[in-house]
Amino acid sequence: MKKILPFLLGLNLFFLQSYLLRFSFGFYPSNLQEILILAAFFCLVVVKGPRAVLKGFFGERVLLIFVGLSLLSLLWLPLLDAVNALRFAKFVFFGTLLAVTFLQTYSTDEQRWKGLKILSYGALCFGLFSVLYNALGFNVMLDGRLAGPLDSAVYLAIYLIPALLFFAFELVEKPKRLRLWIPFLITGLLILATRSFGAMGGALGVLGLYGLRAAPLPFFKTFWFKGLVGVLGLIFLIFAFYVKILPTLQTDYSSLDERGQIWQTTAFLLEQPRHFFLGLGLGQFQMHYEQNVAEVLGSEPLDYVVLQPHNVFLLFWVNHGLLGLLFSVFLLGHCLWTLFTAKKSRGVRLFATYVLLYFLIHGLIDTPWFKNDLFFYLLLFSNLSFGASNVEAN
Repeated sequence: MKKILPFLLGLNLFFLQSYLLRFSFGFYPSNLQEILILAAFFCLVVVKGPRAVLKGFFGERVLLIFVGLSLLSLLWLPLLDAVNALRFAKFVFFGTLLAVTFLQTYSTDEQRWKGLKILSYGALCFGLFSVLYNALGFNVMLDGRLAGPLDSAVYLAIYLIPALLFFAFELVEKPKRLRLWIPFLITGLLILATRSFGAMGGALGVLGLYGLRAAPLPFFKTFWFKGLVGVLGLIFLIFAFYVKILPTLQTDYSSLDERGQIWQTTAFLLEQPRHFFLGLGLGQFQMHYEQNVAEVLGSEPLDYVVLQPHNVFLLFWVNHGLLGLLFSVFLLGHCLWTLFTAKKSRGVRLFATYVLLYFLIHGLIDTPWFKNDLFFYLLLFSNLSFGASNVEAN
């Protein structure tokens, strides 16, 4: 079992998108990812023992908060949409099992870095598979953006960003290895192909912060590098203005207009005292939105089917109440404090903090976290960012 466990966990990490291979056990809808997660977690329990696994789980405070808030939401609030509540509960359950398996199987920073490497190359390979999938005519976006199977371009971009940041860290760590540029550049091109401005803007911001403040190479401190970052940032802002902001000013049908309607409706829902303190309930936003959006706007909305509020702080608020909102603000404060007070520029914890900060930056306009792969990302990098309690000394 000790040899099987790392192998099964590696399969889970590299083939994180295996949830796309779906089937059913009678009335229960399942997928290959769930089977792989259960198999790896079973091996973990056999190897370490149930008591040790449970003790390790209770030692992960951030993971406990995520699970606790979700359980409170399910127990306290009425379920208008039981199907979505069940879906969200499954994301929490299986994401937690996989996060626990990762944190307790990889017990040193060196091992965890290798695990993140498997995760990153798995994401890169899935991005290349998405190119082939689109080229064959499947799930092709009307605007030609690169998208994954059954997913939008934004989902794919968010899935690829941690891999891009990982390869950037590897480059700074070993700058003379030119072959490390290959995965970094390919992943960057894949993200550009998604044309997700939230992903590109968040990645530029985080990479810029890392390069200007934390990276040890003298080149990152030079006037030329700072100038390059400034020019790239200016190009991005001009491009975003013409593609995103200008259409919003000229028409009523841009993505920013739709987000404005979503935020306006969400604010209305949270005005009710019960919703203000307790939220709407886990997975209940879509139903509440559909029932209220036309009344709030006084006209037909651009879209009735809205799965999430497109803002990370509103997402925590509607799913977990005021406690969830405070927790999301705490996560942001933790990232900023950690990055600006850290004495080191490398390591698993610092890397995870940069990824978590990216999630929060991009999360101002996109929040597709309740999903088989991305919710695991959120759980994993949040816990790694705080420094998991069960890491052994190297």
